[in-house]
Amino acid sequence: MKTSRVSGTDRCQEISAARASGLLINGLAELRKTGKFDFENVELAARLIGSMICEAALALTESERPSQLRRQTNVFIDQIIAALSPGYRL
Repeated sequence: MKTSRVSGTDRCQEISAARASGLLINGLAELRKTGKFDFENVELAARLIGSMICEAALALTESERPSQLRRQTNVFIDQIIAALSPGYRL
């Protein structure tokens, strides 16, 4: 059985949109609908948060304390999302 191959950035973005980014976009969009996320461009926010998650994943492979880094990453991402929520003040 032959399958066609698509490679490069287009395919990477397609997979990302269908999987991880799609879930993140949908989750943020739902938070926005319920008034818990106050950032107009949900796709951009998801892309930036997704990039941070990818960078953290890369850092985890080099970390001597991956559990600690994972916890710190979760706290940081939670704080970023909270900062984009209504009522947040610096």
